[in-house]
Amino acid sequence: MTSIGATGYPLHALTPLDTSNLRRVQASPEQMAEMKAAMEAMYRKPVGPADNAAENLYAEVKVNGKVVARLYNSDVAELLNGSIANLTRSGSGPQLAQDRAEQIAKALGGTIVKAPTAQTQEAWKARPPVQWAVDYEAMERSKTAAQRRIEQNALIQAQLLVQAQSTETGS
Repeated sequence: MTSIGATGYPLHALTPLDTSNLRRVQASPEQMAEMKAAMEAMYRKPVGPADNAAENLYAEVKVNGKVVARLYNSDVAELLNGSIANLTRSGSGPQLAQDRAEQIAKALGGTIVKAPTAQTQEAWKARPPVQWAVDYEAMERSKTAAQRRIEQNALIQAQLLVQAQSTETGS
């Protein structure tokens, strides 16, 4: 092997990394807390069913008997097989779901079929606040995978360095 990467970077052009001046730096407690908070934010998810869970269905829009869109009490709109531009974004919850269902039905010539799980705006506003949890298992899996990638990259770099040195010496 005389080159690496898609561009064919020549191995002889690699320069060994001088590690004699490298030193380990310890993050401060404040930096560690910041990093932990950032990781927790990445793995934070709501407790309970997702916004687009079946029990949160507000209505479906059907065209010729086929479902083309699902709208949820949370005002999430799921458009199947395409999209519709310029859906309004005024309001929230079931009222916005209703408005969007009407827009989609009108644009596609469909009908709205309200779900038995459709809520009123008042019921939606009275619901308990969403609770959040951090998925620490997923966070740990991600850290483990990242560490494995770091180790694999270090091994690849060492192998490339050895190859580059052997190419330079003609061995």
